[in-house]
Amino acid sequence: MVNYVLKTEAPPTPAGLQLVCVSVPNEGAPASTTCPVVKYKDVTTWVFSYADNRVSMALVSYDGNNNVIANVEKPGARYVFAAEPSVSTETVLFFGQAGNHVTATWAELGPK
Repeated sequence: MVNYVLKTEAPPTPAGLQLVCVSVPNEGAPASTTCPVVKYKDVTTWVFSYADNRVSMALVSYDGNNNVIANVEKPGARYVFAAEPSVSTETVLFFGQAGNHVTATWAELGPK
């Protein structure tokens, strides 16, 4: 399930990452006050960008106590706009700036 959560509710940001969510998937898109967050069972995955400005997303999954249980780099997109899960393929498609996107399996986002 994907929820749009206020950025102010984000768990602690891991070193070297930043929380940048955009309101539309265009170049120079304005920042959004909410971010798409994936919830599956007791795991919550937030999408971070890298502070060094690389074109990758850091998919950081947290347990119920905000402990990091997975941190996966997905090259090809940055500055998350939306997320779309697929039950049939057990994946999540993350959309970012300039229409770019990355895909992650449910297994990559944490334990089932």
